[in-house]
Amino acid sequence: MAKLAAVAALLASLLATLLASADAASVRRAFLNGEASQVKVDYECPGHSECPEAGLPCDFADGALLSNQFLGDKQVRFEGPGFGNPNGGVWLGGCSVADGDYPPLSNASVNGNGFMGFSTLHTLSGRVGKPVGPETIRFDAYMTNVAVGFAGLDGHPVEIEVYSGAADSYDDLGELLLKESVPLSDGLVRHELVDSQNIFVDCVRRLVISSTAKIFLLDDLEYGPSATDCATRAAEAAAAKAEADAAAAGETVALGQSGAGDVRPASSLAASFAAAAAALVAGRRGVRRR
Repeated sequence: MAKLAAVAALLASLLATLLASADAASVRRAFLNGEASQVKVDYECPGHSECPEAGLPCDFADGALLSNQFLGDKQVRFEGPGFGNPNGGVWLGGCSVADGDYPPLSNASVNGNGFMGFSTLHTLSGRVGKPVGPETIRFDAYMTNVAVGFAGLDGHPVEIEVYSGAADSYDDLGELLLKESVPLSDGLVRHELVDSQNIFVDCVRRLVISSTAKIFLLDDLEYGPSATDCATRAAEAAAAKAEADAAAAGETVALGQSGAGDVRPASSLAASFAAAAAALVAGRRGVRRR
């Protein structure tokens, strides 16, 4: 009987894994096909399958590093700095800022309970690493309508860079779509990633977020699938850049080709060579044969 119970438990576990994998695949297809609706990562627990068993901690040092916890249902990944990613934002409960240890941060600094926290004042308990940025947020499909809430100490701003490439490989960096500095306050403030025309930045695959604040918080990350053919747009942009680079390379002579340090445009060098050749011919005309 014990063996049968063990086998039944194993089969149940495998079935749950397969169902979760199928659900994740279905969600991913919806995002890739532009069929998913607007999504919010609110970091709340309970309410998410990846919540820490003991609940959200009240100390930055005890927070769980965020990585793929929201990949299956939200199609987003988090990654901090350092080889092996030992650092980065941690998953915390509002109790970590509500007790008055870090004034003026308080309950008003987060929406609900859970949030993503960063602190230069802490090291991670029992692990190598710190809850610090810069934090890279990657989407597994092209997104738009991106907004995020911030709060922090010191009055230092948070810096945001928005890219069209996920940077999962060296040739997937994409183009810089937006770069801006957002002031922080002790109350949570929602910030929309819009361009100079107040239009949401489109075709977003990656955010890079950093701040020199001693402590800052991130909550309510919102986004939705792009309806634009971003892959074609990215390919056209890459082709245009390659063509421009090739044209620039063709117009510039490599270092050392026309003398050390001479990197003038080809047209300028051609004129110089022509003038030098004419002077040489004129000089030879003035030399008498013996």
